[in-house]
Amino acid sequence: MPSLALAFRFARRPILAAGLCAAIGISARADDRAQEAGGEGGNAKPAAAREDAGDPSEKAAEPEKKAEPERFAIAIEPKLMAAPVAEAIRGSKKSVAAAVRENAPDAAEPVHYYSAEELKALGVEWAEFLAEARAAAGRLLATLKPEIVRDKDGLVEYAVFRSGSHLTSSIVLADGFLEPFRDTLGRRVMVAIPDRFTVFVFPRVDSAVADYGRTFAEIYDNATYPGITELLEVSPDGIRAIGAFNAD
Repeated sequence: MPSLALAFRFARRPILAAGLCAAIGISARADDRAQEAGGEGGNAKPAAAREDAGDPSEKAAEPEKKAEPERFAIAIEPKLMAAPVAEAIRGSKKSVAAAVRENAPDAAEPVHYYSAEELKALGVEWAEFLAEARAAAGRLLATLKPEIVRDKDGLVEYAVFRSGSHLTSSIVLADGFLEPFRDTLGRRVMVAIPDRFTVFVFPRVDSAVADYGRTFAEIYDNATYPGITELLEVSPDGIRAIGAFNAD
């Protein structure tokens, strides 16, 4: 499976156990059968599509109730949040994948940030944590359906996932993230995560994403829980930062 090595970082924390400092892989997986379908451009009409999403700045839906909060999860967020245990995304200067635990709905804070000491006490090595976090991302992704927005010619312009979950940004790590787009947006997409609850998906080679920079910035600036200002490429090769939108 293609993978993306991320540089491991502990903010103001000692080194964790041996093996956690090694480079690890986060990958996005697409169906091999899609190698020829969709291609890189991704502007072919799909066989079926959902209704248009409407206003991209629409508020996130209410979170669905779950029996058990996710114990091991990832939150993609600004580096300036200084999460105790986090990884820098390849090519990124401002974005990290932070190690978190989802708290109960009635908790004061929606997520708990793990410290290096906590993970060491749990006996959890980073590779194991990451595997569990990716599985959690897959479970969340399975509950969501992307809204599809088309241009005036009926071609797919972008898709957007919205959720009330504070782990929504992590769905880009799920194995099946690219699957809904293999025949429309392509197997290599560009992603914007302006807040914790919203993930926009555009064709990688399309310039349409540039038209929405102001929308992304407005969502980011008004967010109680901001996302990241960098744009990510998600492909069978993994995840990397490839640009940014301006935010005040």
